[in-house]
Amino acid sequence: MARQIIWILFFLLPLGASAQQILNVAARQQDKKLLIAYDLVGSSGCGPFTVALWVSEDGGKTWTGPANAVTGDAGPAITAGNSKQITWDVLSEPGRERLQGTRIASKIKATCSASSLSPANAVTGKPCPGMPAITDTRDGQVYPTVQIGKQCWLQKNMNYKTGNSWCYNNDHSNCDTYGRLYDWKSALNACPPGWRLPTDGEWTTLITYLGGESIAGGKMKEAGTAHWKSPNTGATNSSGFTALPGGYRYSNGDFNYLTSNALFWSSTESSSTYAWYRKLYYDNEIVLRYNYHETNGFSCRCLQD
Repeated sequence: MARQIIWILFFLLPLGASAQQILNVAARQQDKKLLIAYDLVGSSGCGPFTVALWVSEDGGKTWTGPANAVTGDAGPAITAGNSKQITWDVLSEPGRERLQGTRIASKIKATCSASSLSPANAVTGKPCPGMPAITDTRDGQVYPTVQIGKQCWLQKNMNYKTGNSWCYNNDHSNCDTYGRLYDWKSALNACPPGWRLPTDGEWTTLITYLGGESIAGGKMKEAGTAHWKSPNTGATNSSGFTALPGGYRYSNGDFNYLTSNALFWSSTESSSTYAWYRKLYYDNEIVLRYNYHETNGFSCRCLQD
């Protein structure tokens, strides 16, 4: 007999909102899909919304998402109203096949879409005012800058040699193109003076500004296939972030996914040994939020203090 999926639905107030936006949540299982109904209530100065489904396998201690195999009233530009519905095709979710027979908690997040958050004077895709590039005084390397909304970012992955940091496959030419891969503690010290590793919340600010997790990756990825594996789906780099797929280094010393994935540490821990990071893919335009053991090597992008 095939095992069934057992669901627990958690209700959560939307992040960054001063008033309730998600109400009257109800869920039911239909075959191997989860059907979630909800009401979306607007609040002053916010809307339309980006609606996303997040998932926990440990009773709500940690969450991953947003879920990708969803249809219905999820994604960017969702307007307020009643009787909204999301259908999650769980076993079609990348990396979720093993969840059959697992107890899963799910929650809905509603955040203001980029159109309602973007200030009128915000600049996107251009150098930061008065600072088109910076020189790292520690080693002389030059990094162009880019302003995205009100945030000022370095436009290249860090390539400063410090602590536990590596070139992909220990090949220095990969460092020249994709930057170094850092364990989490080394990433905290990788940025030049006046710059720092962004917090988990600051990554969320960037991604929300660019329209939410379901489309922001395309706006962040370098366009074309000079560095990204084909087809580099949805890549426009309209934000100017110019994300490059530096792959990652496992804690055992193995390397994987150069040209396929870009993984960026945040400065925020999820536990004493795990930290949050963001991941982009060659075959879609999403950005996913995960936590992983701090001894693994990911890329590092820096945000101005």
